[in-house]
Amino acid sequence: SDAVRNQIAKIEIWLDESSWLAVQQQIYEAGSGDYSIVRYTKMVRNPPLSDSAFKPRWPKGTQRVKPQS
Repeated sequence: SDAVRNQIAKIEIWLDESSWLAVQQQIYEAGSGDYSIVRYTKMVRNPPLSDSAFKPRWPKGTQRVKPQS
């Protein structure tokens, strides 16, 4: 959203040269110049995922609600 875009001045991304995976991001706040650093470790490219990883595990008693059209 525009509100979020106005809060962030710049994002720098560091990439691993051999895998091209992001290893770090530095996110600068607009105005103050403050920043946050996010580091990624133990990254795995295309790990095997079973179909069950994409099936929701809802808590017992969860009510399913369908949107109205």
